Amino acid sequence: LVEGEMRASGVFHVSTIGHPPILSRDATPTHVNFFGGPLEPRDVMTLKQMEISRPSEAQRLVFSLSDVYLDDSSVLSRIDRLIGLCVERQCEPSALILMGNFHSSGGGQLSLSPSFLEEFKNGFTALRQILKKRRQFLDRTRVIFIPGPGDPGPMSTLFPRGPLPQSLTAGIADDLQNVILASNPCRLRHFSREIVIVRRNFLADMAGRSLGPSTQLCPHLSRLWKEETVLERVKREE
Repeated sequence: LVEGEMRASGVFHVSTIGHPPILSRDATPTHVNFFGGPLEPRDVMTLKQMEISRPSEAQRLVFSLSDVYLDDSSVLSRIDRLIGLCVERQCEPSALILMGNFHSSGGGQLSLSPSFLEEFKNGFTALRQILKKRRQFLDRTRVIFIPGPGDPGPMSTLFPRGPLPQSLTAGIADDLQNVILASNPCRLRHFSREIVIVRRNFLADMAGRSLGPSTQLCPHLSRLWKEETVLERVKREE
């Protein structure tokens, strides 16, 4: 919201810039679904009630893995081990989110070559076989695929981008239940919790559009954190 004066020259001179008052989540009108999706507000209220009445279901975990290189046999074996541990210990998560890139080369111009596309599809074929022998896992867990910035697909250089095409995923979503090919970004709802998953190098985008040197970006954006991933933990337990 701006306040100012429209001069005779046709230029609007701004004297004050303001913002609407900030509303807390509790004060936000409940009759509007700001998160989006097909649910009506009454459906969201039903989910909140289910979260209270079924706490064991609402507290199930959500696993999120990125840079899942399906052309790497060690990655496939660790995913198999991870799913196997979940089944053995009866702690199947509510969702397993797998984010690209799904090929170790990072895609780019290589994503147009026939050899790359063949390796890409072979990776999903191998993963499909792993999931098919773990159907007990798929009975209670949704497996969600989110494309990375280097994965192939129509208009893959645009953002937001659509799901991975079925032709490149070996028909994994058609062949198996509870497998979802999602867009990037992707909105997920787990009972009352609203989750947004985005796979993109925002730091590189901001550095490329900054007016000054990239070293002048906020320090907390320039730091890199190295965290132990789930797959690394599984490797250590083997």
